[in-house]
Amino acid sequence: MFADRLITDGSLKRTDDGFSVEIRLNWYRSLPLSCIREVTLTVDGARVEPESSSIVVDGVEYHWADLPEHIDTFWFVGDPAELRVRRAEPLEPGLHEVELTLSSRIPYVVVAVGNDNPAEACLFETNTCAKSLAA
Repeated sequence: MFADRLITDGSLKRTDDGFSVEIRLNWYRSLPLSCIREVTLTVDGARVEPESSSIVVDGVEYHWADLPEHIDTFWFVGDPAELRVRRAEPLEPGLHEVELTLSSRIPYVVVAVGNDNPAEACLFETNTCAKSLAA
């Protein structure tokens, strides 16, 4: 249901210091940024290291390691986020194979009653999307 829309069509853009792509939340309701657990991006078969990427939500840039502390900052379901990648070599113009895996913790859907760690007792929604995008 969510996989085919994780990557926004036509959103791959070359930048001076790398590239960016618009992504969408993999749930039908808005979630706090603290619920984003995994973002794995590959472009033309090469995995992007998390340290070289960040996410921009509502005009503010966040690094992946900082997301758990943003319990009151929401990624609204109707708004795409910008996934920014910084790298030394520019992205070549043309068609690129882009694959994204996004895993989100759904805090209000409990699936493991009695678990000592409430964050682990919740549902995790994980989806993967692959598209050919022109830059």
